[in-house]
Amino acid sequence: MSVVRNQASSEDSINVKTILVVEDDEDIGSFIVEALLQETSHQALLVTNGSKALETVKTIKPNLFVLDYLLPRMNGIDLYDQLHATKELEHIPAIMMSAKRSPLNSTNSCKPLKSSSRKYLNSRQNRGWRVFS
Repeated sequence: MSVVRNQASSEDSINVKTILVVEDDEDIGSFIVEALLQETSHQALLVTNGSKALETVKTIKPNLFVLDYLLPRMNGIDLYDQLHATKELEHIPAIMMSAKRSPLNSTNSCKPLKSSSRKYLNSRQNRGWRVFS
């Protein structure tokens, strides 16, 4: 697991929000983490698969998940469902991303999630971004 922190004082770090980025391509993941650090005051953590994400949330409670759809062994939707099956994590929003044009299915609609919360945002021209909360 790569942990990247903003340069905040120890007093500020108590209130710093955490974003968990789950991306199997470390170059893309590092780029996203760097962008988050430059554009927000949040701490960012990068893990490279769903299993590591599930292990990480046992000790760290993030405020946002950024999930790649195409992960090894477990796709982003399955990971989202497992994360949100945990009582302490069920309210945490997630952003689903993919390099594929339409990873969720061949239409402009989103594959139904197992959780009760099914909000999503379709980007213009279906570029593969979805926001789940």
